Amino acid sequence: MEQQPVTHHWTSLMKLGLIATTSFSILLILPVILGAMVEEYGYSNQLIGWISTSNALGIAMGSLWLPLRKRRPNYIKVLRVLILAGGISHERDVSLKSGRRVADALADAGFDVEIKEPDHELIGHLMAERPDVVWSTLHGAVGEDGSLQDLMKLAAIRFVGSEAPAALLAWNKPVAKSLVERHGIQTPQCMALPRSTFKELNAESVLAMVGTELGFPLIVKPSRAGSAQGVTKVTSAQGFGKAMVDAFAYDEIVMVEKFIPGTEVSVSVLDLG
Repeated sequence: MEQQPVTHHWTSLMKLGLIATTSFSILLILPVILGAMVEEYGYSNQLIGWISTSNALGIAMGSLWLPLRKRRPNYIKVLRVLILAGGISHERDVSLKSGRRVADALADAGFDVEIKEPDHELIGHLMAERPDVVWSTLHGAVGEDGSLQDLMKLAAIRFVGSEAPAALLAWNKPVAKSLVERHGIQTPQCMALPRSTFKELNAESVLAMVGTELGFPLIVKPSRAGSAQGVTKVTSAQGFGKAMVDAFAYDEIVMVEKFIPGTEVSVSVLDLG
């Protein structure tokens, strides 16, 4: 077990040591306590020898008390957390890794954790087990378009993350860009191109016009996808068509955006309200 820091609790342990010296009967069990410390908490014999007898007893008592103080009382309920991960989207592997990391962290913190795939049994499982909270790490439409959040809200099951309306708006990149622009946030110039546009109009003419007006380099990406899947940086007209085809493999609508050089930053927003 990892060695417990002694200096962090020095003041309180000194007080315990001084109190302990008044009782000779307690000193009789000092070797037993110290032995347990060495075995359980990893304190070295050299460290124990360096500390005076009174303070050693205080540290022993304090070291035994601190883990008990952190131990959850029997009457406090352990929250049951259901982690959703996997699915059938293109981002399945990313979702599984995210779910495992969240599950491991929650389990280490003492929560009752279960990981489940979003399959045909999920709704029945939710209604039967009714976990205290659902933590979705799903990527793709099922986890990010707001539909799952709507279902959990309907069933009065608490979940981590944004409400359904916010998730739906953020899931669609062109819509999200329009919203932030309304609030004065600058975003690169872009346009959304549905697949139907290329079916009804001349694809080469459309690409030539977009490339001329926006200028290269450009970023081509699916309007509704994540993990940089289907994203291509296009530096000239020669690779524009292929980039569009690659993006259409992930969504029916593709967003073409001016490339802005810089540092990518991911920001997590935690709402404690």
